[in-house]
Amino acid sequence: MAGITITEVSGLLNSVYGNFMYPIAKMIEDYGAAKDRDTRLKELFNFESSTHFAESINSMTGFEGFKPVEEKGAYPADHVQESFNKLFKHVQWLDSFRVSRVMVDDDLIGAVKRMANRFLSGYDWTRERFGAALYGAAISGQKDLTFAGKVFENAPASADGKPVFDTEHPSKIDPTFMQSNCFEDAFSQTVLSKAQASMIDFRDDMGHILEIVPDTILIPNDAEARRTVFSVVGAHSEPDTANNNFNYHFDSWNVVTWPMLNEFIPPGTATTGTFPWILIAKDFMKQFDGAVWYEREPLSIKAYEDHNTDDSVWAGRARWSAGFFDWRAFCIGGVARGSTL
Repeated sequence: MAGITITEVSGLLNSVYGNFMYPIAKMIEDYGAAKDRDTRLKELFNFESSTHFAESINSMTGFEGFKPVEEKGAYPADHVQESFNKLFKHVQWLDSFRVSRVMVDDDLIGAVKRMANRFLSGYDWTRERFGAALYGAAISGQKDLTFAGKVFENAPASADGKPVFDTEHPSKIDPTFMQSNCFEDAFSQTVLSKAQASMIDFRDDMGHILEIVPDTILIPNDAEARRTVFSVVGAHSEPDTANNNFNYHFDSWNVVTWPMLNEFIPPGTATTGTFPWILIAKDFMKQFDGAVWYEREPLSIKAYEDHNTDDSVWAGRARWSAGFFDWRAFCIGGVARGSTL
């Protein structure tokens, strides 16, 4: 998490609260400097900064490439055209807590420090829950996300207007050419190999193979999911057989288990008897914005005195937006609505 800015308002730190509240302000500043609870989010989103009200991502089709030309021949004119685009509108996030005059008079600084710590942890918790909610909505095939009472239109959708995991992603140039990154198959060594090959074979809008190489497996916090996935990617030889053939998946994957994800996967989403699992190509995701998180304004906290109640108020504010753009950075398996590998 980025550093936290504290703004003093109405001379609060010079009032009756002064000596009492200074340690709280110092704790908040130290928290912002030392804590980075976005580690998991940074594995699953491409983080970008923004200085605008919103950010528009516009993709382009590929060039046709160089052509053989006879001696003295003219240079052929190549061209690209605009492909799908998507707008990310930044959202303001607010929260506050109050410290009563009684708490100050009774010198309950320990209790107030705990309140401040929970306030800051709540900011980190909100961000991770929002990220998990986006992935959960994508897993369940939604194009909109409702979070904390607000509808985030198209946030879990791909730029082509489809859910980010879908069996029919169209080409901008040829809308009849469809590709799938959504499959029903349960996780196994054979299925992982097929899914990996499918991603490598993903095509751009021109129909050219992109050779996208996935390197990360995302799973919910589930005992069977952990056992199954790690038995495949952590075994030197072929798993569940007596063969000593080398398992080429061994030590080739980064496995991310996300407990927060469990809350946002609706019942009935997974294929019966299995669990949803996602392959992610992190390099492609970061280069072409598979999932993107825009930081517009980092968390800032202002402190002021409510003269009507004699409370001191600590109010936090930040602005960010997040969502999906290019579906090709991902592939999902184990979902009931998917096609078969």
